[in-house]
Amino acid sequence: MIICYFCRKYNIIKKLSLLLFGLLLIGVNASKAQYTDIFNFNGFDGQNPYAPLITSGNKLYGITQAGFGQVFSIDTNGTNDKDLFDFNMTDGYGLCPAPLTISNGVLYGTMTGGGTGDSGVIFRLDTNGMGFKDIFNFNGPNGAAMESPVTYGSGKLFGLSYFGGANHYGNIFSLDTSGNNFKDIFDFNGVNGEYPVCSLTLLGHKLYGMMGYKGTHDSGFVFCIDTNGNNFKDLFDFNGANGSGPGGGFVYANGVLYGQADGGLYHYGVIFSIDTAGNNYKDLHDFNGTDGEYPGGYLTLIKNKLFGITAYGGTNQDGVIFSVNTDGTNYKDLLNFNNTSIQGANPVGGLTLSGNKLYGLTNIGGSGNLGVIFSFDTANVSNSLNNLLVSPNSINIYPNPSTGIFTLQAKSGELSGKSIEVFNVLGEKVLKQILRSAQDDKVINLNNQPNGVYFYRIVGEDGGLIGTGKLIIQK
Repeated sequence: MIICYFCRKYNIIKKLSLLLFGLLLIGVNASKAQYTDIFNFNGFDGQNPYAPLITSGNKLYGITQAGFGQVFSIDTNGTNDKDLFDFNMTDGYGLCPAPLTISNGVLYGTMTGGGTGDSGVIFRLDTNGMGFKDIFNFNGPNGAAMESPVTYGSGKLFGLSYFGGANHYGNIFSLDTSGNNFKDIFDFNGVNGEYPVCSLTLLGHKLYGMMGYKGTHDSGFVFCIDTNGNNFKDLFDFNGANGSGPGGGFVYANGVLYGQADGGLYHYGVIFSIDTAGNNYKDLHDFNGTDGEYPGGYLTLIKNKLFGITAYGGTNQDGVIFSVNTDGTNYKDLLNFNNTSIQGANPVGGLTLSGNKLYGLTNIGGSGNLGVIFSFDTANVSNSLNNLLVSPNSINIYPNPSTGIFTLQAKSGELSGKSIEVFNVLGEKVLKQILRSAQDDKVINLNNQPNGVYFYRIVGEDGGLIGTGKLIIQK
């Protein structure tokens, strides 16, 4: 029986009795004012989600366990819920499907089972629910049991299989978005790693990932590999005290990778950072149970703050939403979940930013006790639009100030497939532009905007922050 990374932890952790009930009421009430259940799953429209949401425009997309798996969309205000596709076991199935990936209006995803080889599939689906196709079927020797999402870059999909490959310990692969030109670029052998469940992060011509098993201390490690399969390298080995069994994926900014793992000082999990060379590892925060336990999935980076969730811990042992500075200071529990009919419990996957709100999912709770979609409006998010970090050195915008026409320049190929979002001083989004061309210089047209200061951010297709900065219009 194949069970995903979160499922394994979810099934073995026993719920503890409620702690500190009734304390911190002022903080709890303030947090509840920022928290909204925008949708309650009822079984027919989905249930018990595990994978995080992704966003495009005013739409959220996700996948749940309903039936053999169900892809859905919903507006960010909680309306227009749509069942986009229901799997039927032949075309794929999964106990807890991996997150979706979006590129040019197409959703890509993976399933642990089904397909012609009953070893899992990679599928594509238009965002309107049309055009479903299993673009690749695993058969064991080429990989099996996909528990990780695919990562898009420069017309290719990269991913990890949990089983299969030449040595039956999983592999790293690439293929075109049409499903052609599949390549097994690296096979794990039980010594250099085994049974990967995390996602890959693409930076230039390198892929970065985490292995939950093996390494020097058998507690997992951080690795990188060229996109052609060369130069596999174990960058950092966890030892239990500094983390173990890392999960989810990285968020990247300014040469630093941020992630989460189990283990740590109190054995309830850690938040960490490490540079892309594998140096300067920092244990940013050790969860102690009261402030959260077992961080789940993916972090979201806004300005100099990381936002995330834990599946358990907190005041009610039902999980928390938290923030922490990228240097590890100022950790805060922003919300303690409480399993009721008007609030979810055991948040999963991570948080997704759209506008000034963070969106997420809970595995249980809500009116049907089958999980909810929620939004969380925080002043930290709104204020960050007026205090964005300067861009990395690899990104340049000129002339700045300008009369409204700017040129965005980066290293060759770095911007292809990314997006730029521009905000005014009120935090209103005035431009979103997909940077699809292969050219290195992109024209940003803000001629229709008045004089003033504007703030931009460049994000990947998975919502990860790549660069930020300030623009000035002087006509």
